[in-house]
Amino acid sequence: MIDTFKVKILKGVGIAIVVVLIFVIGFGVGHIGKSTQKVSAPKTKKVAEGTELTQDYIRKFLIAYYTKKDLEENRSRYKPFMTDGLYTSVVNMENEPVNQTYKGYVVDQAFKSADIFIDEKNNTAIATINYTNTLLKNKGDYKDAQKNVASKNTLRLTFTKDGKKFKVNNMSYLIVTDSANVTDTTNSYGTLESASSSGSNASASTGTSGSGNATSPTSTDSLNSEE
Repeated sequence: MIDTFKVKILKGVGIAIVVVLIFVIGFGVGHIGKSTQKVSAPKTKKVAEGTELTQDYIRKFLIAYYTKKDLEENRSRYKPFMTDGLYTSVVNMENEPVNQTYKGYVVDQAFKSADIFIDEKNNTAIATINYTNTLLKNKGDYKDAQKNVASKNTLRLTFTKDGKKFKVNNMSYLIVTDSANVTDTTNSYGTLESASSSGSNASASTGTSGSGNATSPTSTDSLNSEE
């Protein structure tokens, strides 16, 4: 005869074992899931543009400043990168008669490249910018126009924090001396000298093209933020 009492005991033990196995397996799967979550790569914190002084941010400013169909056309693009004082100075400079004279004759200016060196300690940067433009003999007439005239500028940019964002507060055009003509006062790698001796706002300077000299009517020696 079958001992029903023992059978009940065995069934109870079997059920208990199954329950324990289910609990152990469930706990193990949950623990593995938590461990996987812990070792997953942390989320990258997105930094708002302009809150840090980076080459990418400065390059975006230079693209906005050096790319334009004509004088004044790019004001809305470079304004967000400047303090109100510097923007006013740049607009005043563009409105000067000597610069307005060339409006419509120096067109289709395009940023090409830039070498940028950042001084994070002093919130300044030096950039050498390559750009091209088209020189017209008559406004709106591209016949006999000099196209893709290459020019180069070297700028010292000074930045200041406006709220949480860095903005350009001062722009100075620099002259890079020829390292082939080394003197007692010139380092062999070339000396960067401010093109303005007075530090005040100055009128137009010239840009050198690949085939000759081309006038750049919107260039200045130094532009300071107006208080």
